[in-house]
Amino acid sequence: MNIHLLPLVVLAIGIIFLVSYAALKDGPSEGAMWLWHTLILVFGIFALLLSASKNPVPFLRGGLVNDGVSHSLGLATLIGALFLQICRFSERKTISIHVSILTLSMAFFSLMAVQSNRIFFTTLSVVAMMLASQGALMNESPRERQPDLSIALVRRCFGYLIGATLFLSLCVLTFGETQIDEIQIHLSRVKDSLSLINVIQVMILFAAMFVASIPPVTGIFGTSRKKSTWSMSLLFTAMFSVVALQIFIKQGLFIFTRVSVGGIELEPQLGTQILHLTKWVAGVGLVLTPLLALIQKNIRQSMLIFIANPFLQILLALSFGTREIMTFAMGYVPEAILAISVLAISSKALGLDNGTELKHWVGIGRRVPAQALIVMLALWSLAGFAPFYGGTLVQKTLCINSSFTYFLAANIFFAGCYALRLCVLAFQKSLVEKGGLFDLHPVEKIFSYGQVILLIFMGIFWQPLYKYGAYSIRHLFGDF
Repeated sequence: MNIHLLPLVVLAIGIIFLVSYAALKDGPSEGAMWLWHTLILVFGIFALLLSASKNPVPFLRGGLVNDGVSHSLGLATLIGALFLQICRFSERKTISIHVSILTLSMAFFSLMAVQSNRIFFTTLSVVAMMLASQGALMNESPRERQPDLSIALVRRCFGYLIGATLFLSLCVLTFGETQIDEIQIHLSRVKDSLSLINVIQVMILFAAMFVASIPPVTGIFGTSRKKSTWSMSLLFTAMFSVVALQIFIKQGLFIFTRVSVGGIELEPQLGTQILHLTKWVAGVGLVLTPLLALIQKNIRQSMLIFIANPFLQILLALSFGTREIMTFAMGYVPEAILAISVLAISSKALGLDNGTELKHWVGIGRRVPAQALIVMLALWSLAGFAPFYGGTLVQKTLCINSSFTYFLAANIFFAGCYALRLCVLAFQKSLVEKGGLFDLHPVEKIFSYGQVILLIFMGIFWQPLYKYGAYSIRHLFGDF
């Protein structure tokens, strides 16, 4: 068997294993299912590490590819799925077997999406991710809301499939192919600008915005995250954002750019504007994301919007096409997943639910000081401030001589206002008492403390993440 196919095989066998146990009348308890689910994800991560390759390796008849970007983003999705399992350690005896199967399916299809070398495979994987994630989220929603959520899911999937079908048809008409590397080769050989090339670029960017829920696009979740588990809502959103990065990089930058003379930056292919369009998408999203989070009175909804902030900072850095900045940007991906996991497990101790508003947030740091402080550190990390790794990326990006850096400066200002407001209100004297504090399991407490220490050390000693980012974009610029 091809070793590059091993991670997907491990996850597929794991899904079959969980389904078989669920079908047995005398199968294991939900707690045992949680343990098996966690072990399958650990084995999948080890299999992905074993399959690492210095050069791009197509497999499954060219439908999938194992290169630096797909490996790093795939590792981020599996780590996010593992963090989700650990965040739900205290709930392991109450998690439905169906939710475990759907969550593992979500990890499988997200890995397939980031390793896809065909736009058609990416489209099918995203639709499968939508069905698996929404099924898991709806399972934890009240029964009276499930029919409405199901209808909304069918509408979103149908709309996405219509747009994807049109997009695939344009790719076949223009390039005669939907395989990413073949399209890139075709573009490098043409001498005249293609008529539909700008339409295809816009559709790629819109699809990525839809998957990542980048403002002003509302995205795929709708209201399904309102009543679901807090950790599942956050980390599912993060996994979709990672897949959106794959669409931006592989279907956008990789196809429509080439390495310039000297090999230090990317330049657009003939007649393409992908770098400029991506800058506008990232710039508008960077301004709108913290602003929308600031005007939200509901704490949970504002945090669900705000966690897109690091991925937009990564996207803006990638859009400049400079080798050093792109290296720093790809190194930020695992740190962003870690910060969202810290936010998920620590905010659970604060008893955040759909009804938690700013007036309930006031004074929450006085009741649970340790976990409130960890939540604040996670928010500052997501905002892109030092001593976290995001601060290094922001500093490098601001040094670029471009007018688009003003969008990043505005983002830092508004994101800082958002994080500072929550910090100040958390430790003021509260006039409105709200119960519902959750006592974390000792395993979850140790995990949250270890994560925040690792988060700080990753910002101070950033060189390993920089080297990891260099490995990620090796196939774009060559060995360096």
